[in-house]
Amino acid sequence: MSYPVFYKSRAKSEVKSAIEWYESQRRGLGFEFLTCLEDAIAKIQNHPFSYPEKHKNLRRVLLRRFPYSVFYLFEDNKIYIFSVFDNRQNPKKLL
Repeated sequence: MSYPVFYKSRAKSEVKSAIEWYESQRRGLGFEFLTCLEDAIAKIQNHPFSYPEKHKNLRRVLLRRFPYSVFYLFEDNKIYIFSVFDNRQNPKKLL
């Protein structure tokens, strides 16, 4: 079963910034980042409980190839993406 996904405004902003930054590094790299993110979201949609709780009630999945984590909450058969977090940042910024 695939559950619907809703992005919080913070996560939308983080995704946009990451795509722009990677695209500025090399043309097409932003698209590759987005593809990896979409793969991670598809995994969450199909198996929302497969990933560990890391922060409060938020679960985390690591992106393949890129140093990012997706923090999400599964509630009422919906997936809420709270953050697409750059793992190179200070973890306190997640709070």
